[in-house]
Amino acid sequence: MSRVPSILSLEEVQQSFRDMWALISPLLTGNLNMKGRRIINLGAGTDSTDAATVAQALSARIDVFANRGQAAFYPNQYFTASDRNYLTWLSNGTNWVYAYGRYKRTQAQLSALASTLTSTDALLEVEVTDYSHVLRWTASVWEFHPLDDGSNYFRDAETAPNRGTWQLCDGTTVNVLNGDGTTSSIVTRNLTGHHRKSVAASPGLAAAIAPGISGSTATEAAHTHGVTITSGAPSATATVDNTLAGSTTTVGNAIHTHVVNGNTGAGSAHLHAVGTLAVDATGEPAVYKVLTYLRR
Repeated sequence: MSRVPSILSLEEVQQSFRDMWALISPLLTGNLNMKGRRIINLGAGTDSTDAATVAQALSARIDVFANRGQAAFYPNQYFTASDRNYLTWLSNGTNWVYAYGRYKRTQAQLSALASTLTSTDALLEVEVTDYSHVLRWTASVWEFHPLDDGSNYFRDAETAPNRGTWQLCDGTTVNVLNGDGTTSSIVTRNLTGHHRKSVAASPGLAAAIAPGISGSTATEAAHTHGVTITSGAPSATATVDNTLAGSTTTVGNAIHTHVVNGNTGAGSAHLHAVGTLAVDATGEPAVYKVLTYLRR
């Protein structure tokens, strides 16, 4: 520590300045050994060579979102919202910028969540729990996450697929999630009787089926049938005397035709259907039944 000269001699004043310079010089020329002491109340650094404490460089807070505060008050600090699935933002000194984490929300909550987001929340993720999808914030709207499989497509399976939210295609009307967070109402096709051709005999294959023809029936109207009957030669012929003088002729030995016409009455209502499908050339069952599901 510098000493205050006890007398105002030139030598004493010079020595006092030498002591002060010895203390100041390290601050200007190199690193300073504080010997266990600390510097307090440092302001925010504005240059890469400015002093900063370790606590300032790694500063982070965990609190409810309402206490996040203005980004300008917390430069270079992380904030983790304990009431928002521990999503984390970083203050760049001007805005809070989304850093990492994922929300969990239902589809009905997406609109309210979007109203709290800005362009600095770009790439923020939300898991839509009631549809098993992940959406991503583009800076202004929702979109399906690049790793999400999307919606509104079919999949055949023995039972409902293990991952995702699915609806059996049985004619039921359901809502399907869109990439922008809204839903669309879709009437599923009734594919519960869906069959496929078998390629090998195995348990569970269905027997060959008769698809038939569906539709309404109608009463057949009165109409005319024309029938032509052609006969062959008679089984026997006879010779007769046509002059009583010994001259004879043979009759009944030529082919001849009968034409019969008549009207019918109205017929009953009926339906013509195709016959039963046969098994294939190897004798295997023709089809097996599958279940088709719609990705919601």
